[in-house]
Amino acid sequence: MSKKKCKKCGVKYFFWLIIVFVVLTGVMIAYKSGESAIPIDADKNLAAALTAKDIKTAVTSPTYVYDKLSSRSPVAGKVLVSSTAITPDVILGVFNLSSSKPTSEVIVNKLAINISSPQRGFLAQSRFSNLRLKVGNTVYSAASFSGTGVATFQNLAINLLENNPAGIGLGKDLTLLADINATPSDFTARATLKGKSIVGIDPNWNSLNTSKATDVNSASLTFTASPLSVTNTSTSASPINNGPNPVVAYATRYRFTLNNSGINNIWVSGDPGNFVSTSTTPANNASSTIYDFEPMAPLAGDDGRIAYIIPPGASRTFTLLGAIRKSSNYSTLENLRITGINYGPAVGSPWGYRLTTGLEGLSITILFSSR
Repeated sequence: MSKKKCKKCGVKYFFWLIIVFVVLTGVMIAYKSGESAIPIDADKNLAAALTAKDIKTAVTSPTYVYDKLSSRSPVAGKVLVSSTAITPDVILGVFNLSSSKPTSEVIVNKLAINISSPQRGFLAQSRFSNLRLKVGNTVYSAASFSGTGVATFQNLAINLLENNPAGIGLGKDLTLLADINATPSDFTARATLKGKSIVGIDPNWNSLNTSKATDVNSASLTFTASPLSVTNTSTSASPINNGPNPVVAYATRYRFTLNNSGINNIWVSGDPGNFVSTSTTPANNASSTIYDFEPMAPLAGDDGRIAYIIPPGASRTFTLLGAIRKSSNYSTLENLRITGINYGPAVGSPWGYRLTTGLEGLSITILFSSR
């Protein structure tokens, strides 16, 4: 081979090296800039063309978290609590969290909820204790509860479900529970989920984007030992025939309406002796008593004659039957009055709370002849 021919070969090889260098340089520049496409050849058929920009977008696109008040959250109203003991497991609010990614691998591991009140001098720590979040069958206790009423929950493992772009759709409900300390006086409070406090990760281990999350308020709840009131009180009495002898007893009727202004069911006992407390004049006249109910239409939630329900926001009228009898041959003035109405938060325990106001109209006095 001549020197001239070898020289041409060297030029040819040098030219191809330059082409390879330019191609590789272009690929590197395209990858860094994210603008140029790299063909993908599978079985010598062009299947697709994926740009570096597309790859970068797929990895770094934000995962938004949405928050709202669940339809299961309590409505505004009164909550029955004890004035002398702790009332456990009261629902303060139910919040809903969801994400913009259709996967359960979106996980929330930290958030904060603030409890506040419009009342001056309100101190959440003196009213609430044992704050918890219930998600499905899992319960998380608050890691801290500050003097300003902020409950912080961390080390959570809440998988979020798919949401639609508008932030309205499926999600996970978070139920906020608390124990209410003894409440001798009524107070009002609400819970606020702090949207920007939500911390979590998406499937690519990127932090959740909270730009679409807002502060979500629960309904204001009034915690009271007396959500029950009485209206429309009336009484009547008729003598019980004693033949030719002087009347010594009267049949009595006590009629009244109970109004439940709370947001939970209330039950009263089907036993008149447990339903109402009574007093007599002269004192301790055991022969004067209330002994039965006048028949009334049943409601869903009644337990036969064991307990009667008063649904939230509803009223129910009761008529009790009794008798007033002379306590002695020399007695002329006899009185039988209702001094308390007992009620409770469960069908199995329709007692524990007592209404003592507004009962002035449930008193009957009989004047007997002396002998």
